[in-house]
Amino acid sequence: MNGGGGDLRRVWLIRIAVVVGVGLLLGRLGPFGTFADLNPIARYGYWVGLTLLMWLQGLAALSVIDAAKPALGRPITAVLAALLGAIPTAFEVAWAEMWLRVERDLSFIDILQILGDVCLLSVPLLAVTQLVIRSRASTHQIRVDTPDDVDWLISRLPPQRRGRLLALESEDHYVRVRTSRGDELLHMRFGDAVSRLPPDIGSRVHRSWWVARDAVRSERREGDRIVIELLDGTQVPVSRSYIVSARAAGLITAN
Repeated sequence: MNGGGGDLRRVWLIRIAVVVGVGLLLGRLGPFGTFADLNPIARYGYWVGLTLLMWLQGLAALSVIDAAKPALGRPITAVLAALLGAIPTAFEVAWAEMWLRVERDLSFIDILQILGDVCLLSVPLLAVTQLVIRSRASTHQIRVDTPDDVDWLISRLPPQRRGRLLALESEDHYVRVRTSRGDELLHMRFGDAVSRLPPDIGSRVHRSWWVARDAVRSERREGDRIVIELLDGTQVPVSRSYIVSARAAGLITAN
């Protein structure tokens, strides 16, 4: 538990360091005429402050979008959040410009131009901090934490069935564990087995089925339902109530 919390704190410290670093770099370069118009203290404060504001407002937009749980991939969500967060930042930049450099009210066209410039920075910055850094942290977590949880389940199987986990199927008071080396019934509750597995490696697709993300060979539609074919040929139905979560987990692509 402490290790997971430490990893999360480290990821956020890295993100903040990246954002501040970008602000310091912009302060050093002084783009858009700020190098000539502002003294060093004002220039660094201008760029670090606005870069942090832009990033925080992008995170706020991201949290709102996540709360709405749209059927969008993470990259699209991050881009949309960056664009939404850039809107208040554009007005903050306009206010800073009028206060520090421009002795006139900025027009609507001026603010639109500022918004375009802000978007050019906000989209890659949010993508780097929320996708690239997040992906590396997630990969590290899977490599370190997942084997223990999966091994807890696989170790309960007979030696000849201990292979790569493909799926779990509920059968009354038993769970049928399907691996790359066959399947076996274990006397345990389906919910208990699923709860012990890290959410990053798979998802429930049905009231009675859990499927590993890397175990899917293909998918097809049969009438109004979707069926997944696993690597071992097992056919798994995807119920309507789990379509969104299955798609978000990368198990299916159909709507």
